[in-house]
Amino acid sequence: MKEAYSLLVDNIKFSQSSDKAGLYNFNPTETLFKRPTLIREHPIVFVAGDLNSKIMEEKVFVSADESAGMTEKKARVSKIWKVAIGGGTFQDDLQQFDELHIYQENSSAFLDFVEPKISFGPTAHFKAKSNVLNPKLVPCWRHRIVHSSMDRRAVSNLNYAIGRLTTSTSRPISSCYLINTTTPNVRGSQRRRSNASRRSSVESTLTN
Repeated sequence: MKEAYSLLVDNIKFSQSSDKAGLYNFNPTETLFKRPTLIREHPIVFVAGDLNSKIMEEKVFVSADESAGMTEKKARVSKIWKVAIGGGTFQDDLQQFDELHIYQENSSAFLDFVEPKISFGPTAHFKAKSNVLNPKLVPCWRHRIVHSSMDRRAVSNLNYAIGRLTTSTSRPISSCYLINTTTPNVRGSQRRRSNASRRSSVESTLTN
């Protein structure tokens, strides 16, 4: 994940010449209005897809009661399964052991990105063409949608949900946002549009 993040934000570039309509380059003489070339230079960025984020089993804490009659490894996997089938919540029981969350905490990846609260079950691994989790694999929330905004007030999440498609061993997820956009004026400052609030839906449809 760390390597993919670095490739995404540091190496992928957008050509200035691609803005043929001149919608972003409002004033060519002002550098303020030049189209950003790097991902991190854009005012709002969404990343959606398979981040391959897994629960780091070795970090999962289990109490003496939770591990009674089991090896510590089995107790950790059991705790993950318990949450996966509705015996707990991702936020309360597993988030601190989630790879994406850990990388954000130690500034390894997606430090400036925000993810809505997860209130749905795992996105992988299911038996093919069914709603049954594969008992031979550890469930995980590998498919995610995160965003980064220069103005934290500009983006509000309205919904974050898992899809019902069963064509794959993974599940698609979607997220709906309310975005307040700004546009530059001729004096180089920012003015807010009267109809600035726009609803945007971000979807991640994933197949294996």
